[in-house]
Amino acid sequence: MPALMLATFLLAGIAATSTAQAQTYTVLYNFGGVPGDPEWFGYSGVIAQGRDGKLYSTSNGSSNAFDMTTGGTLTVLYTFNGYSSGFDPEGGLVLGTDGNYYGANFAGGTDNLGNLFKLSSSGQLTALYSFTCGSDSASPPAAPIQGWDGNFYGVSGGDVVPGYCPNVGAIYKLTPSGAFTSLYQFDGTQGAEPYAPLIQGTDGNFYGTTSARWGGGVSSVFRITPSGVFTALHIFDWYDGYGPYCPLVQGRDGNFYGTASSGGNAFWGVVFKITPAGVYSILHNFAGGTTDGAYPFAGLVQATDGNFYGTTSQGGTMNYGTIFRITPQGDFSILYNFDDTTGRYPYITQASTSERGPSFDCSPQQAVRAGRRKYSARALPERPPFPLTAFLPAFSSAPTHSLQPSFPRVRPRVL
Repeated sequence: MPALMLATFLLAGIAATSTAQAQTYTVLYNFGGVPGDPEWFGYSGVIAQGRDGKLYSTSNGSSNAFDMTTGGTLTVLYTFNGYSSGFDPEGGLVLGTDGNYYGANFAGGTDNLGNLFKLSSSGQLTALYSFTCGSDSASPPAAPIQGWDGNFYGVSGGDVVPGYCPNVGAIYKLTPSGAFTSLYQFDGTQGAEPYAPLIQGTDGNFYGTTSARWGGGVSSVFRITPSGVFTALHIFDWYDGYGPYCPLVQGRDGNFYGTASSGGNAFWGVVFKITPAGVYSILHNFAGGTTDGAYPFAGLVQATDGNFYGTTSQGGTMNYGTIFRITPQGDFSILYNFDDTTGRYPYITQASTSERGPSFDCSPQQAVRAGRRKYSARALPERPPFPLTAFLPAFSSAPTHSLQPSFPRVRPRVL
């Protein structure tokens, strides 16, 4: 089995007016080395840092939750059974104010349509809600976030694959005790098939994106109030981008920034800015090739130098993806080119684990051992179906926002 690695990636000397200097890459952990190890990670990829300093997340391939010290010691906390506890936790975990971790299973639960759960740091799991394919839709792809009111808010992606839930997603609220409320159900005209977690803006409203990954409607950026008043802020038309799989980030200027995985001038994707009122502008059109990135499935983080940092899943000198920096005005530069030995095809937004601490990111990598390559049978044709590598970009100015995007995949059937 090819190795799955948790590794560190260091960009030294980054400042608002400087360029990246030294880059080092260090493997922290090779997944799959012992029986029961996590493997085949989901592309929502939320990595939460607990009050104990450990990192907490989930693996959808082995369907378990785990913690890891920053020194690389891993412990499997819980393995999902596919039924009452759920299955396929591809969204990672979010730390609640009560010290527990909250997440979502894409499948399993009472009706095999996914569920929401709570997990203690010692591995005690509580199933909170099972989706029914009603106004709640089905198949939540990302962990919910906790709002200022203490409740959790998230999206369910729907599943238009024949034989599954035939709707196109919903937005919900969940109390810490498990009381569920459907706030909005998508009909395709204002957005379809959301895949990224929500973020809460400084105005108290929630902002998100829809991917339209199955073609059940349009791709959009939206706002929703905690009481469920929905507004589509922008509908993508391909020429200005399409298919954002990542959450937005609110900049210090109050505007929102993000990426669309495709579309734009060359159809390789874009970096965009959108105001709270919905005024949309493109900051960068990706051109692909060896001098630019392509297909930015990951979102952005804003570092304390005021610039935004992100990744592209392809493009660069080896076409294995890049790490880039872009200013709020759109000045763009490539900082690092993946070369396979340090991973390839990064999809997941960097996530700051503390105000001054490190940032974690993930990238699927085509790992090679003895000349053989392993592919995922569940991968969609439009993405490289490779295992996961996680790397740690440690900026000289630590990012100030925690963001985790998502990525489409085929939903498994629990037998």
